[in-house]
Amino acid sequence: MNAVRIILKNIAQVLLLNNAWTGLFILLGLFVGNWKVGMMALAASVIALLLAKRTNYSNEEINTGLAGFNPVLTAIALTLFLVPEWYSILIAFIAIVITMPIGSAFREFFKPFGVPMLTMPYVFVSWVILLMSFQFKFVNADVNILPDTVQEIQFSGHSIHFINAFLSGFSEIFLLKSIMAGLLILIGIFIASRKAGVLAIVANLIGFTAVLVLGANHDQINDGLFGYNVILTVLALGVAFRTRIQRYISIVLGILLTVVLHAGMTTLLTPFGLPVFTLPFIIATWIMLFAGNRMKVQQIE
Repeated sequence: MNAVRIILKNIAQVLLLNNAWTGLFILLGLFVGNWKVGMMALAASVIALLLAKRTNYSNEEINTGLAGFNPVLTAIALTLFLVPEWYSILIAFIAIVITMPIGSAFREFFKPFGVPMLTMPYVFVSWVILLMSFQFKFVNADVNILPDTVQEIQFSGHSIHFINAFLSGFSEIFLLKSIMAGLLILIGIFIASRKAGVLAIVANLIGFTAVLVLGANHDQINDGLFGYNVILTVLALGVAFRTRIQRYISIVLGILLTVVLHAGMTTLLTPFGLPVFTLPFIIATWIMLFAGNRMKVQQIE
């Protein structure tokens, strides 16, 4: 039973929550949204549990799911962004395995700075695998890596579908566009913490309003693409971590940073054909954690 709890916590920790029931509801949501994604997420969580001790993760990290959430995300990303061929499955499993030592390396690298690695190992590995598709015949990305031309965004005149946009913001954390998956994920958040659930809803609403006022593309809003990083940032700053900045000020600043970074990083990565993934959440959270630290004054002798 302990192994089952860890496998589910590996999935829950994507949302920075240490709760097996949360992981179960997320997993159900993944199967509802895309059964292949659900299968690969489950497989990645099992592999992470098997390899964690051998790749320098502590018992505490293993038991709380901190060793396994990055491989889960790597598995999901490559399931969706590599062409659906048998060799893509093999590549995805290789990526899951290498995410483990890369995660350990990132953890140790950031330790002196006093900030967590967050989902950076997943972003790094997924980018590298997608970029490999430019060099290898049997590594085929389902996105246009290094496109010849970069097209400007065509702003659609489609109407905003609030429920679609709101719930898809939760499912897009796991790269899925699914109202039912988003609802199950939101329920999972509330199971872990009512405070986390309320903050996630408020963050999603604030992010939604901000991009609407700024004039974002309605299609991207409806797909939840502007919501998921904001939700993660708020769960990090509002629940998982503390800084010397007053919590609600930190949350508001984090939301604003995430919206700005999402738009900027998406534009920056477009010429490379790379998805932004959770990079805006990572950078916004790091900025607020660094901003909330107190630097030691150097003593001059």
